[in-house]
Amino acid sequence: ASDMMLKVEELRHTQTTLEAILSARTGRPQAEIAAMLARDKYMSVAEARELGLIDNILQGVSCGANRPDMQ
Repeated sequence: ASDMMLKVEELRHTQTTLEAILSARTGRPQAEIAAMLARDKYMSVAEARELGLIDNILQGVSCGANRPDMQ
């Protein structure tokens, strides 16, 4: 049981660290980030950009595997 409690504490620490990093990078309160991470949150790329989770939206990027020289 003590191993399980250690894992729980590690996960809580990781969660808090992730919340702090995202809060610092997005400028959003850590409580807001925690609420977002507490549930599944699907968003468009525009919403992710507005929240500060991404910098840019790339258009027309093609996969290298589609190149003739990659076959």
